[in-house]
Amino acid sequence: MAKITDLITIGILLLFLTFVWAGLLFENVALAIVIALAVEGIYIVVSVALRRREDAPYAYDRLALELSVRGPSFLIENLKTILKNHDFESGLNFISLKNALFYVNFKFGNVTLSDLPNIYSTAKKYNQTNVFLFARGIERKALRLLESYGIYIKVIKIRQIFKLLKRHNLLPDLKKKRTLKLSDIPALFISKSNFKGLMFSGVILLSAAFFTPLKIYYIILGSVCLIIAIISLSPLGKDTPHQRLNFKELFSTISNGDDNEHTADDADKTEIKKKNDNDFDE
Repeated sequence: MAKITDLITIGILLLFLTFVWAGLLFENVALAIVIALAVEGIYIVVSVALRRREDAPYAYDRLALELSVRGPSFLIENLKTILKNHDFESGLNFISLKNALFYVNFKFGNVTLSDLPNIYSTAKKYNQTNVFLFARGIERKALRLLESYGIYIKVIKIRQIFKLLKRHNLLPDLKKKRTLKLSDIPALFISKSNFKGLMFSGVILLSAAFFTPLKIYYIILGSVCLIIAIISLSPLGKDTPHQRLNFKELFSTISNGDDNEHTADDADKTEIKKKNDNDFDE
């Protein structure tokens, strides 16, 4: 979503700049419009082509992201499904076969020296020297250090993992995750959490208008900031998307829950006491 917004913004600015310069050079509004639209069309074609080129291998990147977020157990369980007819021992992040060790260490970066103790200890525990490492990659220093201890690493990269899971119909949902929806955009501008920043910016800009020759520029920008700040603080203001419950409200909810539990416990104790008194009277 952020990339699309950037591309649209660049397109609008490019259209505006081309129109201004073409009008200035040729002094013909109609010709300036034609040139601006032509340049904009070329920009759109090039942008779409580059976008498609970037998105071509996106499935590999999405799978790597999915494996990094879900943790090693997700891939381990899938590998166990594929190896269901083989004898092996397994743990949260490894599978030990007769002559090899599968070790999953997917994260948002390559395997580093700090990851070596876990790999080393697991390999030694199961007397393995050949380790198939499922990871984005491994630093050269880490690879060489493990080899000096007699443990040889073969990195299984994301393309191989993708093809393996696809062959066995075990691929997760790899649709692109959208962190920002179009319906969330208005809330970003008139969010109540932005009030202080908008108010401060508006006051500074309006104050600067008294000390600079560009009075209209600063007055307009400052007024826009203050108007948005006023709207954000009014009933029209919105809470920040996906952050409806604040910290104080959370503890208030917990406290109310505890009070309700205590009330229920007290009621149960009173009922038991009444029953005991009735038994005693009898």
